[in-house]
Amino acid sequence: MLDRKSYLIGLSGGGGGEPITEEINITANGTYTPREGVDGYNKVGVNVKPLLKMDYTWRNYGGGNHVTVNAGGGYTGTGYANYDGFGTPFMISIPPERMLQHAPTITENGTYRPEWGKVVYDLRTKDNVLYQVDVLLESREEFDNLPPYQDAILALPCIQEFMASHGLTAADVSYVGMATIADVKWPLLIDGWMPQITVDVAGSEPLVLSGDCSYAFYGEAGQKIIEAGVKAENVSNAKSMFSSTPLRELPEISFADEVNNINNMFYSANYIREIPYDFNIKVNGDASYIFRDCYSLRQVPQFYKNIIQENSSASYSPYNYGFCGCNALDEITDIPVVNQNYTSASATSKIVNNCYRIARFTFEQNKTARWKAQMIDLVGAGYAPSYQYVAYNSGITADKEVKNAATYEALKNDADWFTCNSAYSRYNKTSAVETINSLPDTSAYLATAGGKNTIRFTGAAGSATDGGAINTLTEAEIAVAAAKGWTVTFA
Repeated sequence: MLDRKSYLIGLSGGGGGEPITEEINITANGTYTPREGVDGYNKVGVNVKPLLKMDYTWRNYGGGNHVTVNAGGGYTGTGYANYDGFGTPFMISIPPERMLQHAPTITENGTYRPEWGKVVYDLRTKDNVLYQVDVLLESREEFDNLPPYQDAILALPCIQEFMASHGLTAADVSYVGMATIADVKWPLLIDGWMPQITVDVAGSEPLVLSGDCSYAFYGEAGQKIIEAGVKAENVSNAKSMFSSTPLRELPEISFADEVNNINNMFYSANYIREIPYDFNIKVNGDASYIFRDCYSLRQVPQFYKNIIQENSSASYSPYNYGFCGCNALDEITDIPVVNQNYTSASATSKIVNNCYRIARFTFEQNKTARWKAQMIDLVGAGYAPSYQYVAYNSGITADKEVKNAATYEALKNDADWFTCNSAYSRYNKTSAVETINSLPDTSAYLATAGGKNTIRFTGAAGSATDGGAINTLTEAEIAVAAAKGWTVTFA
């Protein structure tokens, strides 16, 4: 009967004497069996070049000692308790070079993708030994034509080559198949360039978009399209045209005389500091949410004022969420008054919510409006929850924060100052008086239509500034709002 030590190192018989071992130098992948009279290996020297076509990783799920060699060098069998050496037979595993590169030759415009890929096959023997075989593919067509059934897979030349190198035949295999769908590496294993690129060859005419350009330059993909020189002309639909773009500067575009939709046109264009457009267009559809969450925007674009002149017939108000979340805006002034019946509270809803730096908010002076049930909410205007809210690409730096009386005196005339303290709010009583004086007169309309309009402030905002706290507005100053049909409230 075999003793435990002899059994563990795979001997065919004998007693429990000292094992006979020797060194071995491995120079090629393969299976190695100790020569006659030798029980195992006490040191293994490995010097095998990485495989470029296949990766053979030996695993023994049936138990017993095993080792995976990942680099050249000497290995001894002392890492396992009660083992004198590595079990027999002994399998060498050297990972292949994983870096695959492909440099396409580009001579004309088009979309290009890598020409190589890789799949992984599991091959399990009837002895319950699992191998994994990496197979490199020369084309996408080759990938699409991979066989789905075991007999056909075993007939693949690469699998035949693998089995021959391991002394296996089809009769020895209990299962072979693609590892999992997640292991299919096509075409993401290519490290040299992106899985797909679209190019514009120098000297060619740029692509011009026109008409319906909704979502045309959306997100990171839109940035690449713009960088490739694509232009937009005679645009009739600009819904979400630049939404979520990481761009810091915008391309030149032109519009048709009438536009159907500009809803969310710049929504979450977080890194745009300036929008230079100055076109004058008529909007027949949705004009809401235009600049929502433009975190870095510093000035109101002139074209916004142009499109809300009295000739605009937008079905959804351009005030609705117009500048909500524009955390870094310096001011919003001289906003035109839309001469339409606004009887839904959503018309002016959240036009200035989360404008954490505005020091001024005004409409065009001496205007009347057919408005009722409107709310202009300036609670929180002029001070931020934290520096991060006004940073992004706004050009505002952390050293411009007003925290106390000393920093207020030092920075109050600096164009980039901000605060996270409501007492030093940029929007203060002086700002509120200016806003009230600019409110459109809705009194005549309310006299026949009924209802009221409301403007709301943070009462204590600005208490430590030269402009003073908003809740110190005088009765006479509040009366100006009341005469125009507006009720002043404080939070």
